[in-house]
Amino acid sequence: GVCVLDQRCGPGTVLKDDVCVLDSTPKKSAAPQALGKELVYGFVAAFVVAGIIGIILALMGKASKSKD
Repeated sequence: GVCVLDQRCGPGTVLKDDVCVLDSTPKKSAAPQALGKELVYGFVAAFVVAGIIGIILALMGKASKSKD
């Protein structure tokens, strides 16, 4: 037989008896891994932004002290 993908069913579903049902073949989900990666990227970005703000504030503090 020829495998024909049905366009009416969404991802993770298959067409059976003209009805979309969940695909019974278990697939390993990469969601926890992807979520961890996004979390790490978020923390890194937050630390970078905080570091830049800290450097700017330190430079502003030095500049105001040197004016006096």
